[in-house]
Amino acid sequence: MMKLKEWQHHIRQTHADRKHLAWCGEQLEPVTWAYVNIDHAAYSAPRDRIQPCPACVAAIAVALRGN
Repeated sequence: MMKLKEWQHHIRQTHADRKHLAWCGEQLEPVTWAYVNIDHAAYSAPRDRIQPCPACVAAIAVALRGN
């Protein structure tokens, strides 16, 4: 399990088969606080003290680039 700082949280994948998986590959418990999806992280992070997991952000960037 990746150790995040207290103000960092994973971003959940929204596909039905991956609903308990973060974008970075971390397995999430149903009660784990995480961003609900990419939109939630994008709209909240710029003005919030809570920030998304850097590995989740990197994985999303790779998926968007298609690499």
